[in-house]
Amino acid sequence: VVEIADQSLTRDRTHKAKIYAEAGLPEYWIMNLRDARIEVYLNPDADTQVYESVQFYRNGETFTSPFAGDITVADLLPTQ
Repeated sequence: VVEIADQSLTRDRTHKAKIYAEAGLPEYWIMNLRDARIEVYLNPDADTQVYESVQFYRNGETFTSPFAGDITVADLLPTQ
């Protein structure tokens, strides 16, 4: 799941992340438009309803998604 967040950032980080972790969704992204970065949530714990790993990536960075392969942040976020 990928959420596009500006005004909904707090809700995406809390309420939605909790729902997705509880459901066992293995990878959850927030396209954080406010801070111009992608937040990648991995390793959900359904019992505690949290993701054990959160990584942050900015323009100019590349990361490897377990499910989507190599991702270049600049290809996904608008330039400011």
